[in-house]
Amino acid sequence: MRKIIMIILVLLLVPLVSASTLTVESVSKNPEEVKQGEVINLGITLENDGSKDIQDIRVFLDLTNLPFAPKESSEQFIDEIDNDEKGLAVFELESLPDARPGIYKIPVRITAENQDIQTFTSITVKSNPRLDVGIEESTITTVNERGKIVIRLANTGDGEIKFLIAKIPRLSSYEILTQNTFYIGNIEPDDFETIEAEILIKESIQAMPLEISYKDVFNKEYKKVYPLEVKTYSPEEAKQLGLIKNSKTPLIITVVIIALIIFFIYKRIKKKQ
Repeated sequence: MRKIIMIILVLLLVPLVSASTLTVESVSKNPEEVKQGEVINLGITLENDGSKDIQDIRVFLDLTNLPFAPKESSEQFIDEIDNDEKGLAVFELESLPDARPGIYKIPVRITAENQDIQTFTSITVKSNPRLDVGIEESTITTVNERGKIVIRLANTGDGEIKFLIAKIPRLSSYEILTQNTFYIGNIEPDDFETIEAEILIKESIQAMPLEISYKDVFNKEYKKVYPLEVKTYSPEEAKQLGLIKNSKTPLIITVVIIALIIFFIYKRIKKKQ
């Protein structure tokens, strides 16, 4: 008898449980990723798996402290989804101009009749790392002369540059008198770092390679070789361009020698008198 009662209760409860069942069937994004200031269309497809129609469905996105703004509203209503049918809530969101690259989790709340569903979706703001490299200062002018170069590495993109390594390869045309590999680490957007090296140029060159590797906020790796403009001149060319000042030492020595000769000649004449 007890077993029969339990079966009857289960049979009575099944229709109640399955009568109204709303689930998130899928989430679509167009485009898949956004840049700063771009618009993304977010579509949330709901499915009624129950045995009766579901009415007055509310879909809400919680954008609190997130770098997105709704073009119209962060809340959408669906009047009704018939049993075994689907409904779609579409949101048009704009990425804020100062949005930092990254993956942002967005809380989604869905209410309908006696259901309260809380879930999440995500939007990716693309990273656009851009590294500008150049010589900030150089004392190298002529061949067979040691000098110092200061290299500037500036992050002019909108995403953080991570794990930056710079390397000046050792070549026969020059000798690196200091370390040739530099670990810089992270560079924030609109920031820069400098590295310094002492180099002896062995033969005339126009540029020196700098090997760079780093990762963006999504750990995507970037590698590039930057040509650093390091012009060298012959001593005569350097003098003509004003890069080397003519030494006055030989002239001073000549004047001193002439003065001494005149002095000794004067003394000898004075003695004879």
